[in-house]
Amino acid sequence: MISKIQERAEDLAENLVVNDNHIIVLKDGAPPWCVDVLRHAHGTMMPDDHRYQMIDLVLTSILENDDDDYDDLASQQEAPPYTTDRYAWLTSRLDRSEYVDEAINNFGWDAFSDVGIVEAIGAGWEFEYREVFRLVVEALTNLDSDEDENDVDSTD
Repeated sequence: MISKIQERAEDLAENLVVNDNHIIVLKDGAPPWCVDVLRHAHGTMMPDDHRYQMIDLVLTSILENDDDDYDDLASQQEAPPYTTDRYAWLTSRLDRSEYVDEAINNFGWDAFSDVGIVEAIGAGWEFEYREVFRLVVEALTNLDSDEDENDVDSTD
């Protein structure tokens, strides 16, 4: 059985397209709630191509798994394997280094001493991904809560 979160994730995924510049964008005429979810998933960040790619990965993960243990699903996604992709992510915004710092603080620099800075950058990417996953699930859940409240209000 498909959950409400999966239904909303599918609806949102159907409203995302890759434009001529190979950038993920929202289709014209998409429902307003799609904009709300995307804004929530960006947090304090302005619209960002890497963040949109992560949102797309989150939606795919939700749709391909029946598991509603979203913390576990979020932790299964690995950073891009190519060094250039990791550097592109890191250098796309100055504040992305904070995710790398968070990973180093969480795991300790010794965890990366044998594998180096590229792995630390990958861990930072994974920290941001888990944040995006949480924000997307939170937004989709809040949509369901808003619907339930509207259903209750409409019976009065």
